[in-house]
Order: sequence, then structure tokens, then C-alpha cells
Amino acid sequence: MPVVRIVLLLLFLAVITPGIGAGICNYIKEYKRNVAFHFLAGFLAEWALFQLIAVPAIVMGATLTGLSIVYGILLVLCFIAGSAVKAADRKKTPALKVVREPFSKGEKRLWAIALAGILIQLVLAVVMAFEDGDDAFYVTTSNLSVTWDSMYRLLPYNFGSTSLDFRHCLAPFPIWIAFLSKLSGIHPAVFSHTLMPLILLPLAYCIYGLLGYRLLGKNRKKLPAFLIFAEVLILWGNVSAYTAETFLISRTRQGKALLCAVVVPAMFLLLHILAERLLYDKKAEKSLWLLLTMAVFSAGLGSTMGDFLSPFLLGVFGLCLLFMTKKWKPLLPLFFCMVPGLCYMVLYAVVK
Repeated sequence: MPVVRIVLLLLFLAVITPGIGAGICNYIKEYKRNVAFHFLAGFLAEWALFQLIAVPAIVMGATLTGLSIVYGILLVLCFIAGSAVKAADRKKTPALKVVREPFSKGEKRLWAIALAGILIQLVLAVVMAFEDGDDAFYVTTSNLSVTWDSMYRLLPYNFGSTSLDFRHCLAPFPIWIAFLSKLSGIHPAVFSHTLMPLILLPLAYCIYGLLGYRLLGKNRKKLPAFLIFAEVLILWGNVSAYTAETFLISRTRQGKALLCAVVVPAMFLLLHILAERLLYDKKAEKSLWLLLTMAVFSAGLGSTMGDFLSPFLLGVFGLCLLFMTKKWKPLLPLFFCMVPGLCYMVLYAVVK
């Protein structure tokens, strides 16, 4: 039975996630065959879906088991839809072999250093995991959800019954970890400290690589050097307990790490792509707007602060876009992308 559960976790991470992402990316010409972007799109879709159904489920007093069943069924349906879209596209347009310039010896060395740096960080994040003060709340919340099959109905500090913790239930990232823990059969504390870095760190570097590739003028040869530079900043970024680098390496089990180290960079990546499309192509694919909306949902999953920061970031982008294009039309879909964050923000203000 434990082996079956581990296999289910691997299927979730390595098959279902990129499968969902591939269906979304099928309509983005530049990223139809980009596996890193498929993983990013898949995770954003999974987080957005979880945020969308978890908050109402928690408010209605549903159990973790019930939420997990509904979420699992919806994920499978999304995977089937994504796979069907990809299969239909392959029938219409047979895949052509992409001819790429081979790596030079210098590039190979730089890539080896970059990959070694990521591997070192993964090892350090696992073997040097430590207890953080916030773990008393977040990790314990995941543990209580699995143990008692309830969500935000018990106090993490003394396990006593309490009314609904509405502030934290709007950002149910610990419940997502509890779902993965329940799926795999691994204790929530072990999963949080050991496996979460192995999931989020590689994803974060995929985002940094995709963003760096665009910032460097799509020059592939400069990308490994960019990643090495990013690794140096992250490895020596622990100048405070509150930096994004610290959250990424040592506090990946907390939603704040998801927000600052993964979702916000992903939003910058999506906004960079949208800006290029709207400024030069005059039109952006609908899938890009969908991904941006999912990123706003994902920001809320990580932290209630994300419900404020994501609309603010999109608003600043909209003002810059208006200044450069002198057109109001792109602001309409941008506003609709903000709506989830604005709704959660208003809900938080009213209930609090």
C-alpha cells in the first residue's frame, strides 16, 4: 500500500501536472513544446483549482477526505482534457524534429556548474532542514487536517476546538500539503520539511530560467551563466529571516515562500510575455490571460497578502501598458485577471 501511494504521488507530480499544463500551453505558439513551461502551467492550474474549491469547502465545514476526492476527480478530468487537446493538435500538425545548435564545450561546463548548484541547494534544503517558528502553526495545521480529517477547526497550538479561522482559511496552502501527504501516506511534517523543497526549488529555477532567457534577448548561450548568478544570490541571500532567498531554501513548506519565490516571478514572466505580444503582435493568446488569472488565484493560495499584491502588480502593469500603447482595450482582460484577488481581498476585509 505505501508503494502504491508513492506511485500516485509521482503520477500527480510527473504526469498529471505537465499533462494539464501541456493542454493549456498548446495554444501558446512559443511554448507548445517547452516542458518547463508545461510544469509551470500545470502547477498554476492545480493551485488555482485548489484555491477555488478549498475555500468554500473549508467554510462549509467539509472534511479533508471529501475535499481530496473532489479535487482528485477534477484533476483527472483536467488531465484528460489537456491530453485530448494535445493529441488532437498532433493529428492536425505532425510534430517536426526541431534542429538546435549543439552545445559548445564552454556551454556544457556552465550548464554542469548550474545544475550542480541546483543539486547542492536541494541536498542542503533536505539534510539541513530546521524548525521555524511559523512551523508551529502551518505544519501543525497540515498535521491536524490529516489526523482529524478537519480543516481550520482545531487550534494548532493546543489542539482545542475553535470557530473557523477565516483569516488563514483564505490561504489554504497547508491544506494542499495535507492533500499531498494524504495521497502519499507520508507524515505531513516529513513531507513539509523533506519533499516540499524537492518540488518547489526545481520549479522556481524553471521559472528563473524561462524569465532569464527572455531578459537576455532569448540568447541560449547566456542562460547557464544567468542561472549561476541567480544561484549565488540565493545561496548567500540569507541576510535576514524574511528574504525571498531564505523562504525559497529553508521555508518552502510555508505559503509565503510559494508567493514570493514562485508565484510572483511567474507573474513577472507572464507579464513579460504579454507585453511582448501586445506591443509587437498586437494580440495575446487567451491561454496567457488564463494563466495570469490562475497565477492570481495561486498568489491567494500562498498568502492573503497575495490577494492584495497580485492585483496591485497587474494594475501597475496596466498603467505602463496604457502609457506605451495609448490603448484601453487590453485593460479589460487585465481587469478580469485581477477579479479573483479583489474578491478575496474584499471578503477578507468584510469578515475581519
